[in-house]
Amino acid sequence: MYKFKMEEEINNLKNSFVKIVDSIQKITSVFEKIDVKLSNITSYYIELIEKNKEKLYVFSLDSFRFQIALLERELDENKTFFKVINNRIYCEYYKFCKTMCEYIFEKYSDPHLVNVAKAINETELPIYDAVDPKKEYGLCFVLTIHDNIIDLFKCLYANLHTKESELKEYLTKKKMGLNIDNFVFTFDYNYSIVRDKIRMFLDYMTFFHKMHLKNLTLMGKKLLIMRKEIENDLTLDGNENEAASIPDSDFSDDESLESSANIKKMKKEKISRKKESPAYSKINSFLKKKPSENEMMAKEDKDNTSGEVSLTIQEKGKRKKKSVN
Repeated sequence: MYKFKMEEEINNLKNSFVKIVDSIQKITSVFEKIDVKLSNITSYYIELIEKNKEKLYVFSLDSFRFQIALLERELDENKTFFKVINNRIYCEYYKFCKTMCEYIFEKYSDPHLVNVAKAINETELPIYDAVDPKKEYGLCFVLTIHDNIIDLFKCLYANLHTKESELKEYLTKKKMGLNIDNFVFTFDYNYSIVRDKIRMFLDYMTFFHKMHLKNLTLMGKKLLIMRKEIENDLTLDGNENEAASIPDSDFSDDESLESSANIKKMKKEKISRKKESPAYSKINSFLKKKPSENEMMAKEDKDNTSGEVSLTIQEKGKRKKKSVN
């Protein structure tokens, strides 16, 4: 049962890595399209300068030149950010593969597993340079090293399955009356350590995939926004609807959208429960019966006015009596 779960998680790793590669290729494609657009715009600027070399014309085209410079700078910054992400992907796979090989050399004596780890460790791959976090290693090397890691996992799981079969055999012998209890306890303990170690390695790789896909998704969305802004503002080829044809779902984050929808749903349910509660009904009915501030002020003004009128009538009566006397 445990082995089946591990095999399933290896397939999950393969599927998640396919998404990572797909995101890298999409981002690369968007970069190429933006490069073509900026190249056309720059060519048009150069054409204007060559045809209009008077100082006033050159001065009047400074704003256009600055617009191109801003776009080129933004594009360069995005390319640098993309290089850092790809560099980190290769870094983590490279170090992780070396760590797995060292663990196998240190803890295992199975000739087949050791030979596989040795062959993978000696694979000709660029050595990761920690000094240069922007160095590009190429997607082909990332694919190779990831395949090597998957092969190591398969060999480790196969070895673990063999240990599991041996443990079952020892348990059967123990039930037959052989006094090998302490041996079985020790074997089971070592088996558990190996199993948990593989489990930890698998968790490492799952986390790497999660973070890489997250960073690439954010990079893709950011780049897609830049491309749409360029297509909306700069329609040099006269195709004003080109931006509308760019799909928003290329770099969608389904998990965040789902969580956002769940939050809205929870808020609506909370408000609905609040309105249905007896306390809310009492408060609402009280607020309906309670006079408004304008009504209270009008009542006060009415009371004050009636008081002033009565005082005026009394004063007039007193003056009338005095005049009679």
